[in-house]
Amino acid sequence: MKTLAIMFFGIALLWIGWIFMHRPIRHRVQVGGLSRYLDDLLRAYGEGSVLIARHRPTGRFVQFGKYVCEGESRLNLGFPDARWSREYFPRVKARLSELGLQPIIRETSTSECARFVDIDSISSEAEAAMIAKEVLEVMGVMPDDELVVTIKGELDPGFVKGFVEKGKVTRAED
Repeated sequence: MKTLAIMFFGIALLWIGWIFMHRPIRHRVQVGGLSRYLDDLLRAYGEGSVLIARHRPTGRFVQFGKYVCEGESRLNLGFPDARWSREYFPRVKARLSELGLQPIIRETSTSECARFVDIDSISSEAEAAMIAKEVLEVMGVMPDDELVVTIKGELDPGFVKGFVEKGKVTRAED
């Protein structure tokens, strides 16, 4: 009976650990501090990973997705034309155009979010941070405001491998 209880306890601990390890990581940061997390998304996370920076008091957010094209990591900004963002959609598109970016309108098949303004091929965390700051500003989120940053996705195994060397954790070479 004692062995059964220990096995049950062990399985419960493993299950709780598995759930904890698969929860997205959340960080609190001011708008100006997004660059670090965008860099993490570009360098450390795998294709298909997503960063969402949400202004908790209003629920407004920006989101970036990671993709790989010809071996190079890139980010994509997708700003939705949804009920909550409809009033900002034309102004976000205009601001992105004013910045010399080339926003693309991507239609969807759902009525809840009919389309997105997309910016593709963002190649640096600095460019992505500047875009995020501008989009958030259009929505009334100021540079000193606090955001909750969530990154969803798996770490890139190649990146992780660079950190582990002879049983010691080291900084990988860029």
